[in-house]
Amino acid sequence: MLLLAPRRVGKTSIMKMMERDAGQHGFAAVYVDVSDSENELRFVQKVWSGLLSDCPDVDARDQLSGWLQNSWLTSLVRTFKKAGGCGFSIEIDAGKVSWQQVGEEISALLGRLDTKCLIFIDELPVFVLKLLGDGSKAGADRVHQFLYWIRTIRQKYPIRWMLAGSVGLDTVAARINVADAINDLHIEKLDGFPSDIADEFLRALGASYNMTLSPDVRKRVLERVGSDRPIPYYLQLMFDQLRQIGREPAVEDVDAAVENLLRPAHRNYFDYWRQRLFDELGRADAEAAILLLNRCCYEQGGALRGTLLLSLAGAIADPDQRESKLSFLLDVLQNDGYLIESGRERWCFYSPLLRAFWMKRVAPPPAAGTPEGER
Repeated sequence: MLLLAPRRVGKTSIMKMMERDAGQHGFAAVYVDVSDSENELRFVQKVWSGLLSDCPDVDARDQLSGWLQNSWLTSLVRTFKKAGGCGFSIEIDAGKVSWQQVGEEISALLGRLDTKCLIFIDELPVFVLKLLGDGSKAGADRVHQFLYWIRTIRQKYPIRWMLAGSVGLDTVAARINVADAINDLHIEKLDGFPSDIADEFLRALGASYNMTLSPDVRKRVLERVGSDRPIPYYLQLMFDQLRQIGREPAVEDVDAAVENLLRPAHRNYFDYWRQRLFDELGRADAEAAILLLNRCCYEQGGALRGTLLLSLAGAIADPDQRESKLSFLLDVLQNDGYLIESGRERWCFYSPLLRAFWMKRVAPPPAAGTPEGER
């Protein structure tokens, strides 16, 4: 499974909760964050170390540990106690074996487990982007080799995988034309809360701090954060601002809380949305995406597709290439939670809060003569 979701929706929390409960459903599971893996061998080592040290299924851990001792890998492995005295961290002599050989051996052992094996890989796209580097052919070849290798592993061995990250793996694969390397994955999209759940979430947050949020205040919070599938993290940010008032908040306090969140001191809450475009798309496409977002943030009801196409004219002269690039970027921006199609080929920000940040901190002032209704 490939889990796609806007940033801050809760992918990591869900995977960790599933890891915790996996034993009740007959799975030996482990959650592994690979964002700090610097190469393919380190990726493989991190998955293996996680299974030996963090898998809640003790019997599965014991099986794997015993098999490791009898494997040809033993002569290449140095095992260290982790800080705290529990579990293992594995290092393999990279000069004596390829990462593919190590990964193949480990996968074969996992396939022999008495129980089903489930591996959660978080931030896989971040790791893939490290392999890609500056986008050179050598980097693209490394990504190509890795993605096709792990696809072969998925198909060859009875291991269940859930892959996720704060950058879209599908976008990264499309960027270097290897989308078929992940076409065996079932895509599951995780959205923000439905409006009724979001309202109850705010009410429960207030109750947990002995603070009453009136229906009108909760309604205004949803309007400012985004009443259609609001992202939980931003609901929590808004609640934290209101809690600091020290009294029961009024509707006008919600607007004041938004203004406070948009101050430079809180820029780190939102600035990642801009930076991730460069991480995910590379400079040229990121700059084109920012042009589209700038145009959308000016227009309250959303920008027409034709208007967005014209926004790219200065960067892409060829009409066919421009049309293709717009389609690609709109897909990315929609999947990643920046934009939503609001009807009649109009595109607007998914979150009014993100739009407010974008208008205040990213987009240049609109050109002179822009109608007030389009700002």
